Formats: sequence, structure tokens, C-alpha cells
Amino acid sequence: MFAKLLGMIVLMLTNFLAAMYLETRLAAGSGAESVAMLVGVVLFAAVILGLFVDAKWSWPLSTIFFSASLGNLSLLYYFGNRAGLLVLLIYLVGVFFGFIGLMISALSVGSREPDAAEQSTGHEQVEPYADKVPAGTSYVWPKEKTAKKAKKSNRKSSKRKK
Repeated sequence: MFAKLLGMIVLMLTNFLAAMYLETRLAAGSGAESVAMLVGVVLFAAVILGLFVDAKWSWPLSTIFFSASLGNLSLLYYFGNRAGLLVLLIYLVGVFFGFIGLMISALSVGSREPDAAEQSTGHEQVEPYADKVPAGTSYVWPKEKTAKKAKKSNRKSSKRKK
């Protein structure tokens, strides 16, 4: 649990730092990007808190975070100054770690460990079906049933032949 939490923190911080660097390369319109970064920080804090307390909503929220982060990185790269190999390298590293985080969080959506109250002991009593069958009820197995039908049809066909 702690390793996954630490790994998600590293992946989210890598995405955040890549977005911060690419934001400095924007020519104009960085006010909207500042609001997007603020929303990203709030999502980051919510995801980390949810993962720390092992809440059910933390993995879907982390999937949303990484999806939004990948979209944000792509828009920042597209609208920013793309001159230089360092910008491309930072963008690719951010996208790589964002994709890894997206895959981890998407694959972990339904794999939360059940709580102690949700866990079953594994020693439940199974009631036998025979106790629930009313007295005097008989059951004919399917093979016996088809065998009886076959015998009846053989009798009828032999009577017709005569």
C-alpha cells in the first residue's frame, strides 16, 4: 500500500513539474493555465488523501487526474514555444509518466482490498438442499427421464408395428 502511494506521488509530481515548466514557455493566456494548475493541485491533494485512507473513490479520481494531466500537457506543448530539445524531452517524460500513472490507476479502479467488516470468514455454513425438499417429493434425473421416454416410445412403436 505504501509503495503504491509513494509511486503515485512521484508520478503526479513528475506530471506537475513538467506542466509547470511547459507553462513558463507559454506566450500568452497563462491566466487560464494558472487556474487549471490550481485545480490540478486540489485534485492532487484529494487523490493523495484518498489513497492514504484507502477510499473507494481515490482510484477513479486518480484516473481523472492523469487523464486531465495528459490533456493539459499536450495543450501546453501545442500552444507553447516548442523550440529546443529540452522542451520536447520534458514533454515526453511528462507524457510517459502520465501514461504510466493512468494505466496504474485505471487498472486499480476495482481492486481495492475489502475492509475487515466486508471480509467474509470463509467458514460460512452451507445448508444442504435435501433439508428444504418437501416430504414425498421425488426427483427424476434427466438421464432416467429420457430413458423412460425412450422405453415408452419403443413400446408404442412396437404396438404400431404389429
